[in-house]
Amino acid sequence: MGTVHAKSLDPLPMHGRDLSVNPEDLIQLPEQEQESKQEILENKDVVVQHVNIQGLGRTKEDLLGYEISDVFQAKNLIEVMKRAHTARQKLLRLGIFKEVEVLIDTSEGADALPNGLDVTFEVTEIKRLTGSYNTMVGNNEGSMVLGLKLPNVFGRAEKLTFQFSYGTKETSYGLSFFKPQPGYFERKYDYRAEPSFTRVRICQIFDITCNCGSSSNASQSPP
Repeated sequence: MGTVHAKSLDPLPMHGRDLSVNPEDLIQLPEQEQESKQEILENKDVVVQHVNIQGLGRTKEDLLGYEISDVFQAKNLIEVMKRAHTARQKLLRLGIFKEVEVLIDTSEGADALPNGLDVTFEVTEIKRLTGSYNTMVGNNEGSMVLGLKLPNVFGRAEKLTFQFSYGTKETSYGLSFFKPQPGYFERKYDYRAEPSFTRVRICQIFDITCNCGSSSNASQSPP
């Protein structure tokens, strides 16, 4: 039989060449790496080539162009994300979408640039008709209120609202039409008609409220 010789392994050296590395620097490496990555994203030039909107039904595309046009002005990826988020908030503010999702991807196709990006907004429109029903009781008086809303009636964020109130002392109903100015959501045209019938006096009161400007028949709120 042969003899097997075993040799003990010497322990690895516990002290090596001084590399002048501070342990605190090693702890900060992940943060430094994150900052460097963000710096690369901020400094890398990109071009937004296409902005697409998917999921449109009755909404007109020309209305949305005012809300998303700033995305094309972005020069780096961080700015693209910030401007896309702002555009998403503007789309939701119109009151015609239930959900808005943003997708950012590299450009594809024959005209795609090496640093080109495509931004896509995936939208879900709200229903054509919504309703509400409420009852109110107080001061020896009760009333029932019915409301109907037709959002985005003509495809440009218009809103038609009808409200009917039937009470023990008074019955009234109101009809209003709201239309924003494209690109200036704060400026709007608002028409209201609110007739009411009082049972005690047995008379009809018809009131139309309209704050008119100098050259317009609709009220325009300042920007």
